[in-house]
Amino acid sequence: MTGRAACGGIGGMDPASHPSRRAARQAPGGTDNERWWVAPAVLTLLAVPGSAVLLFAVALGQMGFDPCPPSGCPRTERHYAVTVAVAASSLIPVIGIWLVPHRRGLTWARVLAIIVYVLVFAATIGMVVTMPMGE
Repeated sequence: MTGRAACGGIGGMDPASHPSRRAARQAPGGTDNERWWVAPAVLTLLAVPGSAVLLFAVALGQMGFDPCPPSGCPRTERHYAVTVAVAASSLIPVIGIWLVPHRRGLTWARVLAIIVYVLVFAATIGMVVTMPMGE
């Protein structure tokens, strides 16, 4: 065995433990968090079909206006406007989770973003289901 092979690579140092590679793996703040992307990826994968379901549910909410007289239904219109606003706000955690710094201490923020998305999703579906018909 040659001296170069026994020491772990070129220059006698293991390539994985080279200082430049370790520095590249460290996140801002100095802590390693190589799997920072898992929570944002999970939320994005939840949000893609979830957004399609929300769009479909909000579109179905338009049926609440069928029994309305020509003068309109103010209660249904207010309820529908809030439903659309809540559905649109479901994208805030999806965007925000990608903006959280890559530090290990902020894992709670990533988990919180997933929980907030699920709650906003459930709230929107609940608002569509409870929409007043023609009032």
